[in-house]
Amino acid sequence: MNSFLHGVVLVLHEAGHMLMMFFGEFFAILGGTFWQLALPITFALYFLLTKQVWSASLVLFLVAFSFVDASVYVEDALERELPLITFDKDTHDWWNLLVRLNLLRYDNFLGTLYYLQGVVCFVLALYLGIDFSRREPATPHLVRRWILG
Repeated sequence: MNSFLHGVVLVLHEAGHMLMMFFGEFFAILGGTFWQLALPITFALYFLLTKQVWSASLVLFLVAFSFVDASVYVEDALERELPLITFDKDTHDWWNLLVRLNLLRYDNFLGTLYYLQGVVCFVLALYLGIDFSRREPATPHLVRRWILG
């Protein structure tokens, strides 16, 4: 996957490995996907709790993308065909996690669960954005300033 958002998510993912390495190898491996999801979820919850609905909808879009992005990685655990930044198939996070948990045969099922969570977040982000826009109409001078710079 090559996109700007994938790059953002990849930075969060790789930072998660570093943040969790102090808790042992298993958590260091899990930390990538954990932080890729936990950080944007935390911001989305903050924005929702502080009633910053527009910001919450934008960050929920990133949460949704993170879930879909992770779903591809989870579903690849058995085949290990995705290109990794290490170029070593044995460093595939989800292959390592699911082998250790004896759940490798469920990689497609788990990936589908991640994907469905992403779809739910996409729908929620869209709903919140539309609802906010319907309730808070933009004033003409702000729209003009936004368009004209």
